[in-house]
Amino acid sequence: MRNRVRGLALLGALAFAGGAGAQVPGSDLPADFPAWTHDVGARTLPGGTRAFLANDYGARADTTSTSTAAIQRAIDACAAAGGGVVTFAPGTYVTGALFLKSSVHFHVPEGVTLLGSQADADYPVRPTRVAGIEMPWPVGLINVDGQRNVRISGGGTIDGRGEKWWDLYWRMRRQDYEPRGLRWAADYDAQRVRLVVISNSSDISIESLQLRRSGFWTVHVLYSDHVTVAGLTIRDNSGPSTDGIDIDSSSRILVQGNDIDNNDDTICLKAGRDSDGLRVNRPTEYVLIRDNVARRGAGVVSFGSETSGGIRQVVAWRNHGIGTTEGVRFKTAKTRGGFVSDVLVRDLRLLDVPLPITFTLDWNPSYSYASFPDTMRNVPAHWRVLATRMEPPERGLCDIHDITIEGVRATGARRAISASGLPGKPLRQVTLRDVQIIAAEAGSIGYARDWTMQDVVLLTASGEPPAVSDAENVAEPLVVKGEVAAAAGQAQALPAPDSILAAMRLANRYFMAKWPDPGRTIITNIERPSNIWTRAVYYEGLLALYGIDPQAEYYDYAVRWGEAHGWDLRAHDTYTRNADDQAAGQTYIDLYRIDPRPERIRAIRAAIDSMLATEKIDDWNWIDAIQMCMPVFAKLGALQQDPRYWERMFEMYRFTRERHGDHGLFNAADGLWWRDADFDPPATSPAGRNIYWARGNGWVFMALARVLNEIPESAPHRDTYLADFRALADAVRQRQREDGFWNVSLDDPAHFGGPETSGTAMFAFGLAWGIGRGLLDPTEYGPAVARAWRALAQQALHADGFLGYVQSTGKQPSEGQPVTYARPPDFEDYALGAFLLAGSEVYRLAGGR
Repeated sequence: MRNRVRGLALLGALAFAGGAGAQVPGSDLPADFPAWTHDVGARTLPGGTRAFLANDYGARADTTSTSTAAIQRAIDACAAAGGGVVTFAPGTYVTGALFLKSSVHFHVPEGVTLLGSQADADYPVRPTRVAGIEMPWPVGLINVDGQRNVRISGGGTIDGRGEKWWDLYWRMRRQDYEPRGLRWAADYDAQRVRLVVISNSSDISIESLQLRRSGFWTVHVLYSDHVTVAGLTIRDNSGPSTDGIDIDSSSRILVQGNDIDNNDDTICLKAGRDSDGLRVNRPTEYVLIRDNVARRGAGVVSFGSETSGGIRQVVAWRNHGIGTTEGVRFKTAKTRGGFVSDVLVRDLRLLDVPLPITFTLDWNPSYSYASFPDTMRNVPAHWRVLATRMEPPERGLCDIHDITIEGVRATGARRAISASGLPGKPLRQVTLRDVQIIAAEAGSIGYARDWTMQDVVLLTASGEPPAVSDAENVAEPLVVKGEVAAAAGQAQALPAPDSILAAMRLANRYFMAKWPDPGRTIITNIERPSNIWTRAVYYEGLLALYGIDPQAEYYDYAVRWGEAHGWDLRAHDTYTRNADDQAAGQTYIDLYRIDPRPERIRAIRAAIDSMLATEKIDDWNWIDAIQMCMPVFAKLGALQQDPRYWERMFEMYRFTRERHGDHGLFNAADGLWWRDADFDPPATSPAGRNIYWARGNGWVFMALARVLNEIPESAPHRDTYLADFRALADAVRQRQREDGFWNVSLDDPAHFGGPETSGTAMFAFGLAWGIGRGLLDPTEYGPAVARAWRALAQQALHADGFLGYVQSTGKQPSEGQPVTYARPPDFEDYALGAFLLAGSEVYRLAGGR
């Protein structure tokens, strides 16, 4: 009974959306996008809210029992009742293949892990298509076959435990197939289990899950239409053929906001292989791929190699590659046939991707071309299908044409462009526009016709143009000779001040356009006045931007905000002691300094003076409060030349630092802070590590810098603040990720790690401020600042100014998950404020004035 109650409590926190338009690509699509981009993804979601707790049907949360039958009973009961939600009590469940049914919402909540069974018998072999041909193959771990209106979601984990099948493949290929010249057959004979298979289905959504260790392809969408794949985090896919998302002879598909680290194609479009693909003759069409991040993997967006049924009407917008092998990748073979056409790739960002743009019509011959001796007996049926020759041979040539690639920024590349058609089958009508690539060499273009290049600039070591051969009417890019090693290694150097300012302007413009009325209330789950702490932090950043870019509209926007609230604190509670409500006072004071009108500081001064009139010093019992209010004390002390503010500030800071909770909230051994008393020892992560929240420590780091900026060199207790600032700087520097971000959970990446923008921006601000004031060694801390700003400006910042990877409000790493490139947080203001604060200091550090 307890499991049932726990499961129903989980359901109570959900909003089970239904009806038309439940998952749409968004209203922010550029006006020049094709009309069909507004008609992709699942049109409906299951509307039933009745809960079917798998535990009530016999599912057991342990790692030894197999719960396949029990979970399937819950699914079947839900479907028989006309739909609803199948969910789980927290825990780990072992399961074999599951088959979802129409109108079922399969909800795997945070705290639940489904582990794939290791028994082959738990994955029955059935007819399907895999790697381009129709043949019997094991079903997936999660299957949606011939169904409508199904949702898979929840924030939990589905773990295929694929090592068993990875090992099987390598053993077969290396020990048996390659020695016999049959490398091409290994992929088809090592029958590996896919993680999620959606086939012959409509209006399906899979979203907001952690997917791990697939035995083969991770998400396979086959012969389906109106499917949404959104907000997935795919990790630990180091095995062979562990593609991220494969769209296979399907239409009206939305792939949005996924973060994928895998060993093969990240997002791949397919349409059948060779003679079997031509027999089926079903295209992949009307696919919108937007706001995804590819990490390790063979291609950010790949077309092929299975092209036989044709791939057309594809838009890939605002995708990122970080260390991926290739960027946009067109690959097919001389026996595939079919076509790839009407493709638009826009706003592609590539960091350390060796091959940004590639085309090949003769891909991977040892895999692509099947043959075996005529004397061989007992030849499997699928071998004969694979070896069927194309007649005439020209039928096997794929036609790639009408491709537009624009808005590309790539650094750290090896070869900018690699394009090779075939005699009699040129790559034609390709347009490159607004492309900037830093690469070791420009590359080559062969067997091509009618290529247009507009504002295409390649920075290479030699300055030599791409080698162009067997081509007709192919324009050349502008190639500039430069120090490629230095340019490609921007992680160690700050960008030009103008580019830093441009990024800040872009992000701020997006926000001001979205919020033209600064006094408008903020509505999320409830309605709040716009002078709450989240918005207050934004205005701190806006005035920092104004300090380096003094545009009247920034100042006017901030003044209108203060006036809209009568320069009062939240809910007009002048005498509040709550630090969150006092945060607006920082901007009020700064605006008073620009134009000293008494009404601007009336309320904030009254609030703080009322605190000075008492002996109470334990208000800041969560470390966010240090940033929200401590700089207010420091600013008022400087403004009034009254050290009483500084003394009380120190008393409150020291209480938080040394007395809150059992040990105080500062751990001097690590140089880091626990968010509040709930997280100091004995509280730990599942791995037994201290729980240090990135944004919480970012608040303290930012506050210390802003306080040190206000108080004089001779101020009492300055040495304590400076020592804590330096300790935190050193702790932060040691914990920076390779990509420049910091994890949500600083000391345990496995416990809600992942990149996070608000904490990263706060750390970047503090480090840059410290270097600029001579308090931190630039040789030691400068590279961390450069990496952090590069991550913020090149990876988190969208082309329209939206900031990705922002964790929603909360108090710990687990809240607001998953944190992804495209998912909006509940508030978009505080991270922007930190971004602008960071940018202002990085700008100065880079030589801007």
